[in-house]
Amino acid sequence: WWGSNYRSASILVDSDVTIHDSNFKVGNEGGLTDSSRNAIVVTSNTATVKDSDFDVLNDNNNAIRVDGGTLDISSSNVDASLNGNYTGSAGTAATSTQIDLNGSNNNGIMVKGGDANLTRVVINTKTGKFNNGVVNNGNGTVTDTNSAITIGGTESNGIFQNGSGTTTLNGTQIALSGSNNNGIRVSDGTLNTSLSGKAAGGLTRGNITVGGTNNNGIFLDDSTNDITANIVHTDISVNSTTGIGLLVGNHEKVNSNAAANKNVKLNVSYTAIDASGTDGVADSNGAGVYIYNTGSTGYAKFNEATRIKGNGKDVLMNINNYNFDSITAGSPVTNKVEFHGGTTSPAVGGGYTSAMETSGDQNIGINIANGHNKRPTETSIKGELNTSFIGNHNIGILNNYYADKLDINLGLSGTNNVKPASISENGVMTADGEHNIMFANLGYIKSGTFNIDALDMHGKGSIGVYLKGNSNPNNLLDTDRNNIGMITPELKVQGVLGATDGHSSANSNDTPNSVGIYAVSGQRKEISQNVIGYVAGGTTTVGDLTVDVNIGLNENADNSVVLWAGEGTVINAKNSRK
Repeated sequence: WWGSNYRSASILVDSDVTIHDSNFKVGNEGGLTDSSRNAIVVTSNTATVKDSDFDVLNDNNNAIRVDGGTLDISSSNVDASLNGNYTGSAGTAATSTQIDLNGSNNNGIMVKGGDANLTRVVINTKTGKFNNGVVNNGNGTVTDTNSAITIGGTESNGIFQNGSGTTTLNGTQIALSGSNNNGIRVSDGTLNTSLSGKAAGGLTRGNITVGGTNNNGIFLDDSTNDITANIVHTDISVNSTTGIGLLVGNHEKVNSNAAANKNVKLNVSYTAIDASGTDGVADSNGAGVYIYNTGSTGYAKFNEATRIKGNGKDVLMNINNYNFDSITAGSPVTNKVEFHGGTTSPAVGGGYTSAMETSGDQNIGINIANGHNKRPTETSIKGELNTSFIGNHNIGILNNYYADKLDINLGLSGTNNVKPASISENGVMTADGEHNIMFANLGYIKSGTFNIDALDMHGKGSIGVYLKGNSNPNNLLDTDRNNIGMITPELKVQGVLGATDGHSSANSNDTPNSVGIYAVSGQRKEISQNVIGYVAGGTTTVGDLTVDVNIGLNENADNSVVLWAGEGTVINAKNSRK
């Protein structure tokens, strides 16, 4: 079948029809561009397409367009040579449905109205740009089970949820190459991902592999509309130093300088996000998760059995702390991040906790980036985060620059002001190795709250909380970024250094020369905010450092100390959790 220049479709479906073992070529090679070409247009009833191939050429064309009714498209079995995600499949080309997109601005399946159901369809976007494997532009549903999508070219999407409807992906397999592409993009409506029945290659979980340059596994784009995403039973692997596994939010409206004021409502569970291929510490580009702007009523919740992983010099999660538009141009950028483990028998390695896990050295769990006192944001990190940083010179949470309002409230099972019942409880933050830091502050935190309930530090030179100073008079403070680790809110910190417990390894039972809170910022009530570069604060003082501390030095923490004050820092300390 050939979708020619002189008709918009080879087949127009307005009653039930079955199309089996057919080949279509869609294009406008004659040069006419008055309208797009389609192999099949569905307007009503049901079109059943099976074991057929589509080759989309030139520009502005669709393999299949759904204006109404229902499209059911599937493969009997997939030929393994068509897509590496189907290794082990016994299918042949004759039992496969494949859609290839060449050229630019082409779509495999365009759903403008009605619904579409895909099962084991192979879709390839090749060397062009602005191509989409599947687009849901309507208010209906798109459901996929075990399809395999390969994305090449540039500025293209595997799945694009762009209407008020819902896209549900069950065991979908997506692989990205090329540049500036998204495996899944959501600009409106709802995205759901989950398990499927057993696929041809034995795959049951959703899988997204991010290669290429500047690509995103999932992009939740709230620049124009509120969106909802529920990501369950999905594995996301980032194998590129410029790749991002999960990008949450956008900083401004489309074609506008006004800050975006829409919201993302994201829930993630039973999902693994692996940032091991990013090495984001080296160049600040790649990350497992990038939280850009959840919106004031939005959130990003990482729930039970969620794992974010790295293996050395990786950033597991970046949080944008910069409003790219001035506050007068729109709403401030707001980021709300939450961690919530399961409630049934949490155990080390048991899979119920919401956790960050690293091996190797120089990883950062949460990197709060780009703070600026003239472009302030509001950021909160709360819930029950479990960490397991195995290696040296790792940082759990790093605040790089000025934070207008930063709320960190990481408790135990959702309840603050308690002591952990066991090391496997939701909310225990562990580091095991030499010279690890759980929270490092390099910039002035003007307001907010700070609470960590359960530090569990092992290894030589461990630090629970580090507040950096500036002891070199030749290093002037940045008057926009206020790069000195002073903090106005009271620090509430509880935990233990050097305990022999289930989180310690044989080589880290020795935890000498460690510090609970290491404060060398020089903070004291005699220093005004304008002295540290925050000119808008005038003569208002930063105040003494106030801490509410309950940190134990256990049997392996020789030559260690709970509080260290240096460079003129004054600490007012109490313990309300004895």
